[in-house]
Parts: sequence; C-alpha cells; structure tokens
Amino acid sequence: MAGAHNSDAAVHRAFELHRTGRSREAATCLVATIKEHPASPSVFRLLADVQRSLGRRDAEAAALAELTSLDPLDAPTWRRLASVYTEDGRVEDAYKAYQHACQLNPSEPVALEGLCSSALSTQRFARAEEAKEQLLGRFSDRAGSHLLAGHIQKAQGNSEQARAAYQRALALQASSSEALFNLVDLAVPAQDDPLTLRVEKLLASGNLADTDSANLNFALARILEAAKEYDNAFAHYERANAAILRVMDGKGIRYQPTEAEAWLARNVATYPSSTFRRPLEPLPIDLRLIFIVGMPRSGTSIIEQILSSHPRVAGGGELTIATDCELFYRQHRKELGLAGAVDPDDERERDLLREVRERYVDGIFERDLDPECVTDKLPGNFARLGFIRTLFPDAVIVHCRRDPIATCWSLFTANFALHDPYYNSLEHLAHYYGCYQRLMAHWRRVLSPAVIDIRYEDLVCSPEREIRRLLDHTALDWDDRCMNFHLNRRPVLTASHSQVRTPIYKTSLERWRPFESRLDPLSGLAGD
Repeated sequence: MAGAHNSDAAVHRAFELHRTGRSREAATCLVATIKEHPASPSVFRLLADVQRSLGRRDAEAAALAELTSLDPLDAPTWRRLASVYTEDGRVEDAYKAYQHACQLNPSEPVALEGLCSSALSTQRFARAEEAKEQLLGRFSDRAGSHLLAGHIQKAQGNSEQARAAYQRALALQASSSEALFNLVDLAVPAQDDPLTLRVEKLLASGNLADTDSANLNFALARILEAAKEYDNAFAHYERANAAILRVMDGKGIRYQPTEAEAWLARNVATYPSSTFRRPLEPLPIDLRLIFIVGMPRSGTSIIEQILSSHPRVAGGGELTIATDCELFYRQHRKELGLAGAVDPDDERERDLLREVRERYVDGIFERDLDPECVTDKLPGNFARLGFIRTLFPDAVIVHCRRDPIATCWSLFTANFALHDPYYNSLEHLAHYYGCYQRLMAHWRRVLSPAVIDIRYEDLVCSPEREIRRLLDHTALDWDDRCMNFHLNRRPVLTASHSQVRTPIYKTSLERWRPFESRLDPLSGLAGD
C-alpha cells in the first residue's frame, strides 16, 4: 500500500507541475514513477498529455500505445492515438488504430471519418468507399461525410460528383474552408464569380482558425494567379504558408536545418558502397517492383500514370510500406546490437533484411497489388534508396527531376495537409533541396544497378521519346496506352490529380517566372 501511496503522490506532483507550466519536470517525474511502480491508465493518460504539451509526438504516441495495452476497450484512446499517428505521418498505424476505434464504437462519426481518410491515404480504396457509404448512410447531416465523399470522387477523376459533394458540405457548413478550397482546386473561378466572392467574404470576416486561413488564402491566391494579379497572389500564398507554419509549430512540427544535415550524414554513413557488394538473392516470386522517387512536384505522379497505363503494371500510388519497414528495421537492428554501416555479410543483418523484405511484399499483397509489375510512388523514398536497393537489388528505381526553382515554387503554392515542414518557407525549401541533391549524388556513386533519371522538362517537350526510354529501362514493351495515360481511370490522390487526367502540356514549365523577383531565396539553386 505504501508503494501505491507513493505512486499517487508522484502523479499528483506531476499533475501540479504540468498545470503550472513545468511540463518537462512533470514528464521526468512520471517516467520515474512508471519505472518504480505498476502504472495505471491514469498515469499514461497524464503522461500523454504532458508529452503533447512538449511537442513530443513520438513520446505521446508511446504513452497512448501503452494505454491501449492497459485498457484495450477504450475507443477514445484508440482514436486519439490514430490522430497522433496521422500528425506524425504514420498513416498505416493510424489506419489500424482507427479500425480499433470504429470496432469499439461504430456510432462515433469522427473515428469513422478518420478511418475513411486513412484508408484513402494508405491506398485502400475499397475500404475508403465502404467507410464513405457508412458515413453517408448514417451521418449525412455532417459536412465531414460529404467532404470525404468529395475527396474520393476527386481522386477517381469524377469532377462533377466531387463538386456536388463539396457543395453539399458547404450547404451543411457555410464556413467550410476545406470545401471552398477544393471547389477552387477543381476549377479556378473568375474574380467576379460567386465562389470567389464567398472566399473573399470569409477571409474578411476575421477571427479565422489558421487551418481555415490557409485554405482560403491558397484558394484566393490561385484565383489571383489565374487572373495574372501576381503581386496579390504572392501575398496570399505567403499568408497561407504562414498559417500552416503556425499550425505545425503548435503540433511541434518544425524544420530544423541542423537536423536535416544530420539526417543526410547518417544516411551516407549507413549506406556506403560496401553495403551493396553482396546483395540479397532475388525475390523467389514473379514480382517486379518499380520505385518512383524524387522531390514532390517533380513529375512522379505523371510517371506513375504513364507506367500504370501499361497492362503489365499496377499503380500502387504513394505507398507508405517502405517507411514502415524502415522503421521496423531500425528498431530491430538496434535490438540485435547492430550499428554503423549496413553489412549484409553479417548473417544477423542478412536475416533481418530478409524478414523486412517479406513484410514489404506482404504489404503489397494486402492491397491486392499482384500483377507482374507494381509501382511504389512515394517521392520521399529518395531518402531511403540505400535501404530499398539493399532489400531489392533487382528493383527498378526511377528518379524524377525537374528545374529546382519550378519544383520549389510548386511546393510553396500547393495546399497539402500536415506534411514535411520544409514546404512552407522559401528559405527552408532551398536548404532542403540542397540536402536532397547531395543525397542523390551519394546514391549515384554507390547504387548498382543505377537509378534511371527522367527530366520533367524532357518528358513534356518530347513525350514519346521519353516514354519509350522509360519503358526500355523498365523492360516493358511499347503500348499506346502509355501515350494516352490521361485516359487511365485509376484513383489519384496527389496534388497532380487533374494533370494526370490531361494530355501533356507545357504551361507549367515557366509558371514561376512571373514571381521570379520574389524568389531570391531560391536563386542559388542549380540543376543536377
């Protein structure tokens, strides 16, 4: 009983420390208490609150995961854990947590909306459709149900149905900035259009949450850019990005150039040329993987659309399987006492790599991606090419390149949800792009077989020549459907959802030019 009394006293002290703004001390106190005494759910719940106030998402998630172990029937905890996973980009874990929350409380609309959204993010389109139908059938009075219906229709290229869903969301929630932005994104209206006036009126109303400010400023910036009012457009792009920075900062998501440099150095040190001297044996099944990587907005979506138009290829979309596998690999490598450069000559390392590769392939099959070739188009996989080449020595890796300023400007003007925090500052974009270039230079030196480079500008100016070159590199025979990729009806979730359903055009090549005088932070970037 004395131990329990001491535990209660420690928790009370931690609560008071947290309440008075001394959250770091509160966290230290709670961690020490957990080590000394069997912890109750209330201890981990308080620890999760404390870690969140400190912006420590990983620690918050760990506390909530422990809480679900202690109280696995608590639906709100599962839902909160799923939300934290979503913020941290762990969409696969978020999907599984939302599944638990919905199973425990099927009548909770927020959890069902989260399940639908995470199913979309993990390319589980059938499950997203199922969740959408449940939302519309049981919660048709919620704007969120119709927003998700609009997102699904938009991904499928059904613009009219998407527009109707967003209009229905607006009818239920007149101030829905998300619905307004997506309507503008589907078709940019004129400046005197009622939709434009509605955006302007909401922006002028004041007292907007930062997420609403971001959506509305991005929408108005698009409208002004289309009207060639470039000064005003740039001002609204800046306001939109500033609002998103505030949102992410409040969640502890910040870009730190020193951390980016350390990440780059670790990657180079972990995967030197020696790692690739004794590759794993080829996959024992008839499956060829094509990884499409590069900076976001560099043409990865159109390359996947071209390849997935071939009858022998299935488009996987922006799969997060490699991200999850790499996290699993790092954790288990540490448990095995392995450190430093990856060494496949060490049988412990080799066995672990085989296990991780099986996990990746299982993830592919779980999504019903089982033709001869499958694409994995997560642009950020450029950061884990050493890991990918170690697992799959015979995989095809396509690296998409685009003019650096065009790429960075496209990112600055794109309205993403929570994402890597370098997108919203021209200075941070310039720094991160430099890290990306240095890392790709390292991969070119050490990876074998080498990556295939496709330049967006070459593709746009000479599409047939570049598509033939792409198919040759991927050992695919010519098929006219690859030239007519815009007729491909597969769902596309990226910001390029409309471009991939349109024949190739050149207008995006120089889109940044009218803003050139405002892009000084990007002026030092050079093509690679």
